[in-house]
Amino acid sequence: MKNLKLLAILVATSLLFGCASGAKIENMVYTPADEQRFDSSLNKQVDVASVLGGETTNPAWTSEISNEDFSAAVEQSLSAQGLFGENGRYQLQITLLEVDQPLFGMDFEVVSHIKYVLTD
Repeated sequence: MKNLKLLAILVATSLLFGCASGAKIENMVYTPADEQRFDSSLNKQVDVASVLGGETTNPAWTSEISNEDFSAAVEQSLSAQGLFGENGRYQLQITLLEVDQPLFGMDFEVVSHIKYVLTD
């Protein structure tokens, strides 16, 4: 009987905790409120050369942003604006410098500090 109670408590407490999952690409894609126009010479001319500084998510800890997922989000954001092109003239290098995120609480706002370098 004592083991049954202990098992019930263990199952109940395990349901209160979830596993962390990585940041979702669709939540990182930029969608402007208004249509933006760019010089036509930039059409399909920006390529994402590299993304550094990201981390893979440890399911037992906190959600993180991987380099691959952030790269895909930036590519989708640039594509939506007509700027992304593989092997484009301009190379975009991205470094995730810092990602401030709460471990728990009412406000789950994440603040990211990112360095972008665009070269010709």
